[in-house]
Amino acid sequence: MLLELMKDLLLFKQEDIKSPILILAIDLVGEKNLYIISQRLVEWIKVEGMRKKTRHLDLWPNIPWCENLRLLIEKNPAFSQSFKVVKNYLTYNDKVTEEERQKAIEYIAKHNYTPPPLISLRR
Repeated sequence: MLLELMKDLLLFKQEDIKSPILILAIDLVGEKNLYIISQRLVEWIKVEGMRKKTRHLDLWPNIPWCENLRLLIEKNPAFSQSFKVVKNYLTYNDKVTEEERQKAIEYIAKHNYTPPPLISLRR
């Protein structure tokens, strides 16, 4: 489920393609909020591929995208099967295997996601 969710989030982020899973998520948090969540999760997964050890994603109270991600994990099965919230951070659901994690990391980090280049407005 993690790999499918990350593929859907990446397609949504890059090409505005909405899978049935993401349509349910949009109903819960709105399209703009889901876009921000997609961006944060895709970037977190990409960095995971460069680390030796898994690091959690901090979820700060009263930050809208963090609260919306908590809501998605609570109410959307695709998100709750892939992730869990412990105190104030996001981590993988216990049922997600190391192999599933690696497939998602490989898909995002090595094959499909390159952040846009930084543009300087200096002259």
